Amino acid sequence: MLRFPHVRALCPLLCFLASPIAAQSYFYIPDNRPSAGPCNVIPWGTQASSTTWANQRYQVLVRKADLGNNLAPKRICSLAFTPCNGYQHTSATLQITMAQTKSATLSTTFANNLSINPVVVYKGAMHTWPMVQDAWNNVGLQRPYLMIPPRGENLVIEVIVTRNDNTGARGRAGFHRASTNDRLFAFGWTGSPPTTGRTPSRAALKMRLGVL
Repeated sequence: MLRFPHVRALCPLLCFLASPIAAQSYFYIPDNRPSAGPCNVIPWGTQASSTTWANQRYQVLVRKADLGNNLAPKRICSLAFTPCNGYQHTSATLQITMAQTKSATLSTTFANNLSINPVVVYKGAMHTWPMVQDAWNNVGLQRPYLMIPPRGENLVIEVIVTRNDNTGARGRAGFHRASTNDRLFAFGWTGSPPTTGRTPSRAALKMRLGVL
C-alpha cells in the first residue's frame, strides 16, 4: 500500500510560508476533551468487509460561534478527529471539501450545503491514517481553506470516503462524537455518492480545526 507522509505536512508548510509571523491557533468543536463522548462510526467506518459502513458521505455544520463569533478571515490548515481506539485507518478514496453557508441548518441535499466558496482540500487514493486513541489525529489536508465570514458565517465540512478499513482496531469502534453540531450522512451505497442524506441531527463527530 502506498503511503504519503509528506502530504500531511504540506498544508501546514504552505500556511507557514504564506504567513510566517502568524501563529496557528485551534478551535475545538465542541470542546478540548479528546477522550470524552460516545463513539460513532460515521463517516470513518469499521472494516473493509462491511457493506454498511465502507462507503460514506458526511457533512457537518460548524457554526460562527464555534469559530470565535467574528468576521476575521481564517485560513484553515488542519482538521483533526479523536478516535476511540488505536489502529491504522485506510481508505480506497478520500475527498474532503469545505464551503461556507449563511444557513443555520443543513439541507438534506448535499450540494445545497456547498453553495458558497466550495474548495476541495483533500482528494486522493489509498489514504492511510495512523490512529492514536483518545487524542487529536490530523487527517492531513493538501491545501488550506480561506474562510471569509461575510460571504457565509458558518462552515460546512464534507467527507466522501470509500472502502473504510480500520486495520487492527479492537474494543470501541469509531470516533468520539458530541450532541452539539448538525450532521448529514448517507452510507451503504455503491457507485456514485448519493445526492441526498438523512434528516440532519446533532450527532457530529468532535473536531479540531487549526486556523491562522
